[in-house]
Amino acid sequence: MIILSLFKLIGNIVYRLPDFIKSWLENVVFLCPQENLPNRHTGTHVGVILGGGSGRIEKALELYKQGYIDYFLVSGGIGPYSENQSEAEAEGYANKLIAAGVPDNRIWIENRSTNTVENIQFSMEILARRSEQSTYGFIHPIIITSGYHLKRAHALFEAALARVRRSSPNGCSIAHSYWSASPFGICELDTWRLSADGCTRVAKEAIGLFVHRLTGKI
Repeated sequence: MIILSLFKLIGNIVYRLPDFIKSWLENVVFLCPQENLPNRHTGTHVGVILGGGSGRIEKALELYKQGYIDYFLVSGGIGPYSENQSEAEAEGYANKLIAAGVPDNRIWIENRSTNTVENIQFSMEILARRSEQSTYGFIHPIIITSGYHLKRAHALFEAALARVRRSSPNGCSIAHSYWSASPFGICELDTWRLSADGCTRVAKEAIGLFVHRLTGKI
């Protein structure tokens, strides 16, 4: 809880900063363009839905109905700051997909992760195992998360993919990741600076990017 309070304090400070500093922070955090999708007729497309934000399931279902997604990989366990949460986030996501008509054999579940680094690490392990099966051919991952979260998630995914490729003696049939941002009202590209909560989320991502680079994770 101390860490959450610290992030809120930083967010309140960022909220009061002049616009030119916020513009710099926006360039650091946001990935533009916020959508980059593969050709619908190549390989197996896997929508990797990261836990921790609203609108991600809805965005994934939209892409599924448009023919961009063949399988879903839902990622998220029970977070360290979650109160009264008895079900892993990935399990809840899977239930929503099934309720929307997605066959359960089209959903892969990663339910151990408690943060973004683990989201990517454990999801990559599942993708690597699946890529070894000839059933799926070449896998094209599509990261689906909130816009403010995309840049860090994408950087972590590409770093994890590079490690898999280096350690795979027979090559790796996972493509570089594509991405799509889910709508998240208080923290979209044109609204985040209007609220302390939006500023908190963006500041947290900026700090995360800095720490990951410092520790060699990206």
